[in-house]
Amino acid sequence: MRVRHHYCIDERESVVEFLKRYQISYEVIGMVGDKTIIFDIYEDQYSYEMFKKTFPMLSISSFKNLEFSKEDIEKSKWLMVSCRGTNVEYVFQKEAFQYSCPYKIPFHKEPFYRHFKQISNLTVEKSVKWGKRQFFSGPNSMENIIFCSERTKNILENRWEGLQFKNVINKKGNDYVDDLYQLFFEKSIPFSAFIDAKSVRCHKCRKKMILVSDCIFKIKEEYLQDSSKVYQTGEVITDGRIFGETVVLYIVPQEFYRYCEEHGMNRGMDYRPVELV
Repeated sequence: MRVRHHYCIDERESVVEFLKRYQISYEVIGMVGDKTIIFDIYEDQYSYEMFKKTFPMLSISSFKNLEFSKEDIEKSKWLMVSCRGTNVEYVFQKEAFQYSCPYKIPFHKEPFYRHFKQISNLTVEKSVKWGKRQFFSGPNSMENIIFCSERTKNILENRWEGLQFKNVINKKGNDYVDDLYQLFFEKSIPFSAFIDAKSVRCHKCRKKMILVSDCIFKIKEEYLQDSSKVYQTGEVITDGRIFGETVVLYIVPQEFYRYCEEHGMNRGMDYRPVELV
């Protein structure tokens, strides 16, 4: 197992110099004066320790991912799934969400929100050019969103109960983007399904939330009996984001992983085991 930290921050010369010095691959997107840097660092790399020392405030603003071996993934009945691709230029539109409790984090101009729930279609800057071996992509930001192509939609549609494909809006014309969809997991498992989850309260509104582990999630087996369904967790707080926003995580059966594997679709996808108790 390896721990990967995903960063998406406003461009800073000092950060770019650091990434070049330690030969860390990165991507710069956006216009002059409003650029964003995207990069990943693994905890077992020497550069990660140096990054924490050089940018202590920035180092805590990552999205933490655990990468497991293929053997670990294939022996688990249920899996958390996310996508590490960044091909989709996502545009946050407040109208698409119900949100509350804004807060700021270092190296970001725009505020983040502790609580949010998607209520309408998402927006992107432009269409996506999909490669022949590319089926899914995440956004060029910190949000845990999975997008896919028309080809992917046709392969997966109507195979799993609770998996919907939402159209995505083009910012420039307000029309739907061709060949781009959001995977939307409409079924939620209740907070009571989580084992070892702790109750926490929002510092601002005092709303009750649950804190779950960043490592292997433990869920009561009675809530994950039907492998024809996929789920989302609802809004949860994870160990690595305890002072940040809630996050929605996606749960799929082993059959979903194997089906995508058979069709050569798992490139860029992250799976991690769910422990059933």
